[in-house]
Amino acid sequence: MGFGWTDFLTLMPEKQMGAIVLCNEESSARSRVVRAVVQTILGREPSTGTVSWMVPVSQALHTGGIQAASDCYLRIKGDPNYSIDADDLLDLAYQIASVKKWGLAREVLELNLQVFPDHLDSSLMLTRMYLQIGDHAAARRILEQILVSDPANAAAASLLTQVNQNTSSEQQ
Repeated sequence: MGFGWTDFLTLMPEKQMGAIVLCNEESSARSRVVRAVVQTILGREPSTGTVSWMVPVSQALHTGGIQAASDCYLRIKGDPNYSIDADDLLDLAYQIASVKKWGLAREVLELNLQVFPDHLDSSLMLTRMYLQIGDHAAARRILEQILVSDPANAAAASLLTQVNQNTSSEQQ
């Protein structure tokens, strides 16, 4: 998709070997590939395990947009061949936001929150995106939801103070 990339270098001087892993996406899939490479260097059989949901969801997002990505998730959500990790879509949203595709990043975060409604980092990032585009009402709603379930959440409380200050200064 081109939304991001990662790399990993491992050196094992005692084996006189090393490896570089270059990935064109960032998810838990990268960690699995790195582990498989290290296992191979150590002369062990790498375990294949499951496939990150980011593989089919990213493909669906690229070819058919957010609705296709959501439909893809619904198709694979019970399939034991896929691992579904809350941080994967968050990572993707960060990558999308880094190229200033705010609408798509927001949609990805909203999908992540449909799958993981209590994922705090996704809620906070979505709040920050709403603040960036000036939608203080949407940001306030999310922060108030966070604070209902976790009244001691300092990050949400701080952002809510910021939202309230911005709103009151705009009204003056």
